[in-house]
Amino acid sequence: MHFIDLEWKVVYVGDAENPTQDQVLEEVMVGPVAVGINRFVLQASSPNPLIIRNEDLIGVTVVLITCSYLDNRFVQIGYYVNNEYAEPFEPENYPKPVDINKLFRNLLADQPRVTRYPIDWSGNGGLPTSSEVFDSQTEAQFGAVDQHDVVSDSDYDALLVFSFLSLGDGYDTRDGRR
Repeated sequence: MHFIDLEWKVVYVGDAENPTQDQVLEEVMVGPVAVGINRFVLQASSPNPLIIRNEDLIGVTVVLITCSYLDNRFVQIGYYVNNEYAEPFEPENYPKPVDINKLFRNLLADQPRVTRYPIDWSGNGGLPTSSEVFDSQTEAQFGAVDQHDVVSDSDYDALLVFSFLSLGDGYDTRDGRR
C-alpha cells in the first residue's frame, strides 16, 4: 500500500475581484494517508469581518477547499455562501457600517462545485494523473464525475466532507448552528 501527505486549505473569498482579500481560514497537512478513497472532516475558523470591505460583507461569496500533493492542487471544492442581513435595507441605503451582529451566513453545502486538476503524482511523470486515479477508483463506487461537476449525489459526500461550523461572534448561520 502506498501512502502520501496531503495539504488541505480552506479559503474565504472576501472580494471576488481582488484575491488579496482572500482569507486562509485553515491550512493543514494530513498524512501519511493511504492512496485511495478517504474521508476528512475540516473545521475552520471564521473569516475576520474587520478585513472585509464593508460593501462585501453582505451578499454572495465563496468558500474554497483545496487539496494538494507535493504543492500541486488536484481538487478544489467551492461552496456558495450567502451573507444575509437581519434587517431589510434598500440598495441605495446600504448599512454603513454593517453591524456584524446582524449578519447571517447561509452556506449552500448541498451543491458544491468540484473541479479536479490532473497532476503528476510521481513528480517524474511515471504515475497516472489524478483524473485517471480518481476515475478508476470512484467511478465504480460513486458513478462518473465530470471534470467540473456540481455534485448533488449524497453518496459523493463520502469523498470529501466539509464542516464550516465556527462563524464568529454574532455571525451565526440562520439555523442557529455555530
